[in-house]
Amino acid sequence: MKLLSEFEHVRTGLLNRDPVPSLDLCLGELLREEQRLSTQISMTSDKVFSETINVAYAAQGQGRNKLQYFNCKKFGHIARNCSKKVCNYCKKENHIIKDC
Repeated sequence: MKLLSEFEHVRTGLLNRDPVPSLDLCLGELLREEQRLSTQISMTSDKVFSETINVAYAAQGQGRNKLQYFNCKKFGHIARNCSKKVCNYCKKENHIIKDC
């Protein structure tokens, strides 16, 4: 029986055992290797996708140096440094939740 080249090292390891393992044990090892390979491919594709998104943001000029605050939509600061106060309870401006 011929296996794909990705499984050649598993085949060699199984054939070099003394005594030669049963068919059930061989299938188990091959299935485990197949699962490992599919997980590895999935992790690699997630990393490529993540790097693609980072490149897209950098190309737009929205890198880490230019933060945009959600409420005022201005760049270059975060919530605690924003001069425009917005209440998280009523969503009105010029006060915060403890003064609402």
